[in-house]
Amino acid sequence: MKYLKRVMVIILVCALMPIKVWAAESTESPEIVRMTEEEAENYWEIYYPDDGIAMYGTFTDAGMGLQKSGSRLLILYTVSTGEIASEIGTKNIILEVKSGLIWIPIKIAEKDYRTNASNFTGGFYYNNPTSGSTYRVSGIHYAIINGKEYTVLVDSGSLTFQ
Repeated sequence: MKYLKRVMVIILVCALMPIKVWAAESTESPEIVRMTEEEAENYWEIYYPDDGIAMYGTFTDAGMGLQKSGSRLLILYTVSTGEIASEIGTKNIILEVKSGLIWIPIKIAEKDYRTNASNFTGGFYYNNPTSGSTYRVSGIHYAIINGKEYTVLVDSGSLTFQ
């Protein structure tokens, strides 16, 4: 009996110990690849052609989308104002995957923008999504007009990759 208790304690301790795993070098393409602005605009027109105008204070449009395209996800965002901004774009872009009840960040892009414009559309390709996993993306659209920064938080809603 004493021996059995020791074995059970050892098994329990081993089960609770963190294990480090090192992966071999991968020859796959990078998981996150930035789109050109032209690619993002084309995809936005394909997936959101009748998006229309949605007013968000200073912004005449502020959208974020997540779409499946073959074996990858498309992360798309667009923002526009009624005035020329010295800088307009999206920052703090976070792609997340759902694990149980929580969302785990996969990728954070600091900023994607253009200067001296009234609109901007950008995006990324996520090349290795897991089938059956649920994803979402969020970010902060911003515009700097006459030295003042305007912001609005946007998200895509969730998408289960199949």
